[in-house]
Amino acid sequence: MQFDPSAEADLAWTLAVVEGRSVDDVVRAYRGESVGAATFVDSAVPEEDFGEYFHVQVFARGAHVLAVENNGWCGSSPTIACAASIGGRFLSVYWAPENFSIHQAINGDLTAAFDPVMVGLPAGERDLHPDWITGVDFRAEPIQPLCLALVEQQTGLAFDRRWLDVPWPTYRVRDVD
Repeated sequence: MQFDPSAEADLAWTLAVVEGRSVDDVVRAYRGESVGAATFVDSAVPEEDFGEYFHVQVFARGAHVLAVENNGWCGSSPTIACAASIGGRFLSVYWAPENFSIHQAINGDLTAAFDPVMVGLPAGERDLHPDWITGVDFRAEPIQPLCLALVEQQTGLAFDRRWLDVPWPTYRVRDVD
């Protein structure tokens, strides 16, 4: 059976796609320290260290740089989003069992920061909603595939779950915000 992050209800993870920046630029934006290469499953932080640091895998696919965190949320930080987008574009989706967020930054400016399950509800009124979510039905269940579809729509890059089986360069990062 293949691992499918969009079907894992209890998985917390962040996927960020960056355009117009290099792998080194993205690693610097995350303030990452190399720990070698690891697959997605192997990049999980040990339970006793959880919250002290996270691991992010950073790799390029064509004109895009991806940052993938197993049980981490640094890519949902507005600080990282803005830093990673200087001279380019950044889009991240984060989900955990009861928590979701989407962040976008363009050339250093935060352009979206919202919880997709709260769009249209009073709890989401203060979020930063971009025009490109107009008409999107965020009530779909499960919401994870919709989040991945939005990444593809906004970046032109379709997520390939086979990437999770590759030992990519992995970096230790600390929560920024």
